[in-house]
Amino acid sequence: MSQYPEHDKLQTVKEDSSTIGEFLDWACDVKGVRLSTLAQGALNIEKLLAEYFEIDLDRIDAEKEQMFQDLRTANEQARAGVVESRGRTADTP
Repeated sequence: MSQYPEHDKLQTVKEDSSTIGEFLDWACDVKGVRLSTLAQGALNIEKLLAEYFEIDLDRIDAEKEQMFQDLRTANEQARAGVVESRGRTADTP
């Protein structure tokens, strides 16, 4: 498991979730099926699927923020390494 466990769960159910979501979109948009709670705006399909697959969307958002921070840190470290290596001459190791 990675350091982003909620994303791991999401990846595991991605195909099934996508299929169900596409079906619900098709049923509602093309066939005119009305699911009362969806029609009233009480739920949207993404939240409904997340609940069904036990995916915590708040944790997903927090993990995304952590991913961005990790990328920023790695980028800053890489830049620092490039700057440091540019400062060396052929005589310096």
